[in-house]
Amino acid sequence: MARKYYIGLDGHSKNCFFVVLNSQGKVIRREKTPTSEAQILQFIRQYSGEIHLVMDETTITQWLYVLLNDKVERIVVTQSERHSSSKTDFKEAEQHAQDLRANNLKIRVYHSCDALMELRAMVSGYKDLIQNVVAEKNRYNALFRQSAITRAGTSLYKDAEWIKSLRTDSQRFVANPLFERIQLLERHRELYEKQFRENCNTHKEIRLLTSVPGIGAIRANQIVAQVVSPYRFPTKYNFFAYCLLVRHFQNSDGVTYGQKKPHGQSDLKGIFKSSRLSVLKGSSALRLKYDLMLANGASQKAAFNALGRSIASTVLGVWKSGQEYNDKKTRERLNSTYKNNLT
Repeated sequence: MARKYYIGLDGHSKNCFFVVLNSQGKVIRREKTPTSEAQILQFIRQYSGEIHLVMDETTITQWLYVLLNDKVERIVVTQSERHSSSKTDFKEAEQHAQDLRANNLKIRVYHSCDALMELRAMVSGYKDLIQNVVAEKNRYNALFRQSAITRAGTSLYKDAEWIKSLRTDSQRFVANPLFERIQLLERHRELYEKQFRENCNTHKEIRLLTSVPGIGAIRANQIVAQVVSPYRFPTKYNFFAYCLLVRHFQNSDGVTYGQKKPHGQSDLKGIFKSSRLSVLKGSSALRLKYDLMLANGASQKAAFNALGRSIASTVLGVWKSGQEYNDKKTRERLNSTYKNNLT
């Protein structure tokens, strides 16, 4: 019978901290190694048997996952909770290893060797870029508000002639480099969006999702980068929770004791919430469902929230089936559900 080892790994950019437990939960080794492929593999190869490894979610976790995935029996990535006591790297690694052995890890973070995981770097870079664009535009716009100048739509950020209308030389001095940075960031944004469109041709998963109403090339890239595999979710309700599109109330004997916050991705919540507005501008079956819910007595808020879940459910179904969204079939299902309202 192969020996079992439970290894806790706390990885950092310079050093990695390992704590090894045997099958009885006894610490048999603690070691600090430099964060290099050769040193980490050398440490792991010292143990022959069934190795179960757990590590914390950090900036190098994906690299470690790909490096060690085929060297151990199982890898689990977790997210540390807030510590009420003092924390050390060895202490945290040991606690994770003990929790893994006892099957007591509360939070598990998805990682994979799938090539789609590489999209996360691009999507994260795009998110940072958009935040920088918004910040620079806000600073630039503030200079004109100080002089009570009403901007003319988006031309303020495209036409440098507006800078001449600023009241003082100091304001114009500040505005010029801000305008140049905005132009540079906008060019970078165009490059990102061009790459996202090209990804639709190279990745079938992304191309499939763009067939769903409200989901364009950018949103499809963002969804695929975050989810990677739709088969992580047995049902659409698991997916709703991951996307933070549902609330979990704690009830007992008719009394509500608050809400239980699910662990999920707030970025996905934002994607599906913003996609609702795109759907409402069109005439797809999803828009029809929203109108039918309102006609059936649902409040605008309830119908709006249900629309977001419908888009998420459609994305999951299309991805799992491998077939593009069929608006005609969706309308047929609505016809059978809302017969009275459609006659």
